[in-house]
Amino acid sequence: MTLTNARDQHRKIGHLVRELRRVARTGALVGVLLSSILTVWLLVANRVPSLERFAGLRNAIAVTFLVLAALIPVVRFRNSAKEILPTGVIALGISSLCYYAWTIYFEGLADRMNPFQIFILGTASYGLAAAILWLTSLIRSARHHHHMAIHAATHRRP
Repeated sequence: MTLTNARDQHRKIGHLVRELRRVARTGALVGVLLSSILTVWLLVANRVPSLERFAGLRNAIAVTFLVLAALIPVVRFRNSAKEILPTGVIALGISSLCYYAWTIYFEGLADRMNPFQIFILGTASYGLAAAILWLTSLIRSARHHHHMAIHAATHRRP
């Protein structure tokens, strides 16, 4: 292996490590954020009886915050669809573990949806988002190359 090849290999590995760190860090932060929103939602719903009459509004606000937090990886990695799914899986793993801990404390919580179902539903959603962004990038690339080919062809004509 020549010195140039070794440097190229080192650069590729360095890029991969930076990419993995970025994915892991974003996934962990989003997982903690989702877990925090879930925890606040559960505590307010079960420990603040004065807000019971606003249950529908409370739940809508909590779901809105959960969806906005879950969209962070999609927005951050919108130009790199391959990073969305692993980031989402890390975030969902952390938040599903938190949800599992709360199902132990609140006995009826798992009757509606268990942590595994939440994990699978979220993973499918992140996979769908990654596929849509990937297809969008393919279409943009194809349109760009098509436009460039037409533009080049018009300049070649006398």
